[in-house]
Amino acid sequence: MPSSKRKKILEAGLKALLATFETQWLIKGLSTFVVEYSSKIDDLSDEQRTVLASATTEECQEVLRELSRCDEHSREAARESRQTGEIAKVLLEKAEYLEELLKASWAKQSGGDSSVASPKVPQPFINPSEGNPGDASAVALLSYVWQYPKGDGVRRSWAVKESSVLRGDLEEARRYPGAGIAVLSTHLAEVFPEGAAENHIANCVHFWAVQEAQANDPYLVTTRKPDNITGHVTRVPDFRHTIALAIILARSRLRPHQMEHYRQLVLKRQQEDGGWPAGEGATVTELFSAIYAVEFLHLYACACNLDDSERQVIEKAHDNGVAWLIRDTKGTPVWECGVFENEPWDWAIATAWVIRLLAPNADHAHAKWIECLSDALGELVHVASSKRHTLGNAPTQRFRVEARMAAATSVALRALPLDAVKRANATEYLAHWRNRAYKALGDPDSGPMDLATALFLVDSLVESDKLGLFARRVLDEFGK
Repeated sequence: MPSSKRKKILEAGLKALLATFETQWLIKGLSTFVVEYSSKIDDLSDEQRTVLASATTEECQEVLRELSRCDEHSREAARESRQTGEIAKVLLEKAEYLEELLKASWAKQSGGDSSVASPKVPQPFINPSEGNPGDASAVALLSYVWQYPKGDGVRRSWAVKESSVLRGDLEEARRYPGAGIAVLSTHLAEVFPEGAAENHIANCVHFWAVQEAQANDPYLVTTRKPDNITGHVTRVPDFRHTIALAIILARSRLRPHQMEHYRQLVLKRQQEDGGWPAGEGATVTELFSAIYAVEFLHLYACACNLDDSERQVIEKAHDNGVAWLIRDTKGTPVWECGVFENEPWDWAIATAWVIRLLAPNADHAHAKWIECLSDALGELVHVASSKRHTLGNAPTQRFRVEARMAAATSVALRALPLDAVKRANATEYLAHWRNRAYKALGDPDSGPMDLATALFLVDSLVESDKLGLFARRVLDEFGK
């Protein structure tokens, strides 16, 4: 599509939004966006203009779909609400988000022009001959995680797509981030001094996650769903990613009105067996819906002032979800998610995620749940210690899988009341893993790093009581 035609379509889409409201500051804001976009098109070099003129990139198609979706939701919201100021604010956020998407698209189509491309995040490799490898690894990994969302476009999400990372497609993982990794990155933000990570979290929520969600109740997050036959990509509402966003909101205390809608959604969508629907999108799994829902219910109960009857409802839903998770092991000590059904490590990823996300808040009075988590950890450690060859043939692939297993092991050692044998085995395995991981981080030829694996490496390599110290060192070097 020629750039001039693309510009006209974008301007028409924005004018349609302008026609929705009479709010003057909304008109000014979106008009400024149109002007800035037009000027940036005019400033493109001849080479970039030629590339754009012949390009029909998925990013630009995504922008057009987003404009159409934004217009539809804004009109629907306008009919249902008189609070046009709040709706206008959402639309302005969408406009800024679209601008970031366009910047990313121009950067990609122009071959990474420095005027529009995000700065590259240095890979977290260390010099194995200098200093303590544990300290060096901690600083390198935290620096990588901290700098990642400082770029333009989807980097602001502070996330990547976990399933794409594990399939080895890091480019797709960066372009189409998933809310599950954002749950981990925004949680890690808590180790930085108070207030330091506010912008990172706010950008994740306002300039990415909210933009992926419907503009009105029930604020479902939409996700990409490619047609298996035609390859055509549509956006569909997705329960699983919606509840992952709900976890981020519950921890950050942002957009409390939206979190209340998510509470109602989780209670309404819980099935008779205690689980939740698998969701939509390119990957679907009931297990991850249950992981996110159980974690959200726990956080909601902690974050909100509930009366006795409300608390009983939340606790019952939570306990029914835990019971579903216990049954979902199907008589084995581990879980499977089916996302990687053709891979021998599908169970390892599923089990690592259950332990990593839910063990820290597991109720020690719930003996059966603690036993279930402990048995799962025992199997995870056993395979990682003596059957590593079953975790994949490619060293880089196996390293990514094991990073998640090691993260789960480290978290379980801190969170669960393990018996002496399980604790000794887990401790021994973790020591061996750290030596291998330090070696990999000291080898520039070991393969590129990704945000998801870096987060799991932080969990598995850095002692929790030292995280704050290393976070301060990162801030001293790179600032907020």
